[in-house]
Amino acid sequence: MEGRLIHRRCLARAAMLEATEAQDRARRLAARAQGLVDRAQQAVREGRRLTTCAACGRPLSSGGGLLFDGDDLVHAACWSGVRP
Repeated sequence: MEGRLIHRRCLARAAMLEATEAQDRARRLAARAQGLVDRAQQAVREGRRLTTCAACGRPLSSGGGLLFDGDDLVHAACWSGVRP
């Protein structure tokens, strides 16, 4: 908005809206993170380990990097980057 005239009230309203949207995003991310932590803790309690790629079913130790595809751990080569 540099170099443009803008009403103070409009600027304040835009800043408030941006802050509110950032807070909503942060809440959603925190809830997702807590869900992942809960899922991991449950897996540890049950003695489960993530050993296979959620996309191809091969062992995660078969080489290459690993990424999360949503909540699932996959080989970097199997990562779609697009969630349905």
